[in-house]
Formats: sequence, C-alpha cells, structure tokens
Amino acid sequence: MRPLRLLLAAAAAAYAASQYWQERRRFAQLRALPVRQAMAQHERHRKRAERTMILLTGVVCLVAAGLAIYAFIILPAPHNTAATVGR
Repeated sequence: MRPLRLLLAAAAAAYAASQYWQERRRFAQLRALPVRQAMAQHERHRKRAERTMILLTGVVCLVAAGLAIYAFIILPAPHNTAATVGR
C-alpha cells in the first residue's frame, strides 16, 4: 500500500509542477502581446477553463447520483441472519 501512496503523491507533484510551468509559459506569451490582444486571449482562456470546470462538475455530480441510486435503490437490502442479530 505504501508504494501506491508514494506513486500517487509523485504523480500529483508532477502534475502540479507541469501546470506551474505551463502557466509560466502562457503568461510569458501574454506579456509579449499588445494589451488588447493579451486581454482577449486571457478572456478566451478563462472562459474555456470555466466551461471545463462546469463540465467536470457535471460529470462528478452524475457519477455521485448514479452511485447513490445504485447503493440505495438497486442493491438489495441486507438480510438479518442469526449470526448478525445478537450483535
């Protein structure tokens, strides 16, 4: 279990570092543009990121709703047996 946690932590760190360097490169490109063009590009990027977050939120909500339906409606209720009644 420990190697899995280490692998997940390393993957998260690599992802964070890649996002950092990507943002640095993007902002360097923005600084090189004229102001109006830089503002328009920044606004396009912000809208695209917002749409992505809305889509991701919708997917997470659908998965959560599906799991709730599966857990509370589809799965059969546990049966009381002689082994579990006295506990």
